[in-house]
Amino acid sequence: MAEKIVSDCMKGCYANYLKVGQNAFEILLDFGQLYLEDEEAQFNARIITTPVYAKAFLKVLRDCIDRYEQTFGAIPDEVVEIELIDKWWAR
Repeated sequence: MAEKIVSDCMKGCYANYLKVGQNAFEILLDFGQLYLEDEEAQFNARIITTPVYAKAFLKVLRDCIDRYEQTFGAIPDEVVEIELIDKWWAR
């Protein structure tokens, strides 16, 4: 399958925060940045897809992480950062 990148649509954005939602027909993935000193998360990309494609994406992502860890070692759990974000959202 050939791939084409449309330059005015394709851009790279850093994300350290992800918000996920769903309804009966779609999975929504909002990517953005969240820093504890800020008042709110800044979202810069939204992916809307079907549950079937979301499940396929999950499999590809798991395979990618497995290959990464085989090459570079285990990815540590960021428990401290996750706990801080959870506290931030509970405000």
